[in-house]
Amino acid sequence: MSDGERNVSLSASKVPTSSPRSLQRRLARIPDFFLDEDVPVLVRPDNLRWSDPEMNSSERIPMEHRGGERVPRAIQTGSVRRPRSRLIGWIGVTGLVGVLISGLIVVALPSTPSPPPPRSSLPRTPIRIVHNFGTTISDGSPLRHVFRIKNPSDQSFRILEATASSPCCSGIEPLPDIVPGGDWLSIPVFIRTAGRTGPQQVMFAIGTDSPAMPTILCVALADLVEGFDLEPLDRKNDLVVGRPMKMVYRAIHRRVADVLEAAPTSVSIPPPFQVAFISPARERIGPDHLIEWQRDLAIEIPAPEDMGRLATTLRFDGADGPVASRSLSWEVHPPLRAMPNALVINASDGVVERHIDLRSQDLPFSIHDVEGSIIVDHRVDEPLVIEGQATCRLTLRLDGTRASERSNAVRIATDHRIVPELRIPVLVLP
Repeated sequence: MSDGERNVSLSASKVPTSSPRSLQRRLARIPDFFLDEDVPVLVRPDNLRWSDPEMNSSERIPMEHRGGERVPRAIQTGSVRRPRSRLIGWIGVTGLVGVLISGLIVVALPSTPSPPPPRSSLPRTPIRIVHNFGTTISDGSPLRHVFRIKNPSDQSFRILEATASSPCCSGIEPLPDIVPGGDWLSIPVFIRTAGRTGPQQVMFAIGTDSPAMPTILCVALADLVEGFDLEPLDRKNDLVVGRPMKMVYRAIHRRVADVLEAAPTSVSIPPPFQVAFISPARERIGPDHLIEWQRDLAIEIPAPEDMGRLATTLRFDGADGPVASRSLSWEVHPPLRAMPNALVINASDGVVERHIDLRSQDLPFSIHDVEGSIIVDHRVDEPLVIEGQATCRLTLRLDGTRASERSNAVRIATDHRIVPELRIPVLVLP
């Protein structure tokens, strides 16, 4: 019997729970590099049948009688040595192939120059400093701030230039010529607020010969509001001839929280207008802790007699004297208007059709007559007695004589008390 084989006699009580087939399946799943030692493997002769739960019931271990007892027949087992030379050889071949391929790639690629040395880590972009004034009252006095920045190096640098983005409304105070190493540079700036409201952004650029900060960009932000404001509360801000009107506004007085300023206690307006407060005064905290005093007022406007612009001035007084004044103006329109208020046609069009809308804002009216040198026909879509709006459709004919005049007119006669007649010019283009 060879060294790799041995006979083992198994009794019925020592029959293994796993068959050689199950054991071989488990061993087949073990990688080769784990099997570097002698691993016992059951060897099944072709003429033997093994007891295995996965096998048919007929595949039983053969039994024999020995000394009057029934015992299993002898089973041959053996051991198989799986050397690690296979794994080592595979790794060696793979590594050799990889080295050859790498060498071919290196030989095939053209030689590239060595990368340039790294540049200096000093910043080349402008250094940006921002200051926000917040919501500030535009009372005419300039806003001032001092930007400060430290020279990060131990060498001094020179100020080459200093400019503001809007020189008309802002500026930079005098700066030193040289900033020593490690010292702080103060940049005083100012922004004029007279006549300016709304969001503001002003930039101040400082140029130096320092490699660390060649450009210093100072940005100043502010939201300017008026110390006293008058906001209309009516959507319609136009007047009509012959109709009295009442306009409602809201007066707003703003002040800084730690500054005591007298709020308006009375309001006046020149005659024939009349004005009065119609709500109690109230205060609230606005943006950036500004104190806002608010009060509504109404202006009584007598019926205008003529079209055009109507203007007046409001004056607000407090306990210590005048607080503010505001100028107001309104456009006065006729109560009966034509839209469009002019017609433009081409001389080459021959016969054309146009329509004109008449709109009344106060009284009902009716159309008596429509005249014009170029009118061929006309009709009104609404009844003769009209409240609000009427549409007049016109048929116009152009000939050489009338077109040469270059200007014609359509006259619409009504029974409106204030606007008895409307004249719509007609421009004829060659």
